[in-house]
Amino acid sequence: MERLLPDPQHEYETLAEALRVFHADQHSPTPHAITVLQDTVARVTDAWQRCEAHRMTREKEFRYHVVRLKLLLAGAYQTLETLSETPLSKAA
Repeated sequence: MERLLPDPQHEYETLAEALRVFHADQHSPTPHAITVLQDTVARVTDAWQRCEAHRMTREKEFRYHVVRLKLLLAGAYQTLETLSETPLSKAA
């Protein structure tokens, strides 16, 4: 039985909300906030990879949301990469 594909629009909204909450605090992010964002990015990356494999065979709207999700993931990865360059004591 084939697994259902994730909804890329829903995954986009989930990641966008996680990033909004992460950036809402004007202070440096806490280790907990970083972990929550990392977990969300990992889960959404898995969903994106499953969608990406079917992108070219699906309707235009699905393809649009897969590409949009990919771009938001790139921004999230960049955010996490920037944080990894910051000592954790400064992020706490």
